[in-house]
Amino acid sequence: PAAEDEAQPRFIYSYFALYGDPLLDPELDPFPDGVLQRLAQSGVNGVWMHVVLRQISPPTKSFPEFGQGHQTRIKNLGKLVERANMYGIKIYLYISEPRAMPPEFFKDREYMQGVPLRGYYTMCTSVPEVREWVTESLEYVFREVPGLGGVFTISKCENPTNCYSDCVALDAD
Repeated sequence: PAAEDEAQPRFIYSYFALYGDPLLDPELDPFPDGVLQRLAQSGVNGVWMHVVLRQISPPTKSFPEFGQGHQTRIKNLGKLVERANMYGIKIYLYISEPRAMPPEFFKDREYMQGVPLRGYYTMCTSVPEVREWVTESLEYVFREVPGLGGVFTISKCENPTNCYSDCVALDAD
């Protein structure tokens, strides 16, 4: 039973974790050693942090404007993962992708434009380039930061991610 219990994720979000872009600034530390130590002593074996996929993966042919600063973010994520792993804690990424984008993003990409919401449009997940970007970006992140615990996503309403997000239908009226 102990081995089975260790395999069960018990992850949390830090009540004082930083919002914004803590992976871009190496001086910011979303999980100081003292917090990691106390969490591990409490039986926590994972913490999650929010990331935006286009900020931690490189530019692509389809989306050359994505990825600015990704090398710094990936490097800092790798350091955080290594440090957390020393305490027996895994880092889980919360992603909500693909993110809705402003109208100008779809200039010459009208075929990718999904439904509107609050001045933005979803990226249509039926378009191969969109699905390939998500897949290749996640492959990149996990290849570059192999000690990650995993990823989880919420695709219904917190951030509109596709044409079937519930909040999109509510906003269309």
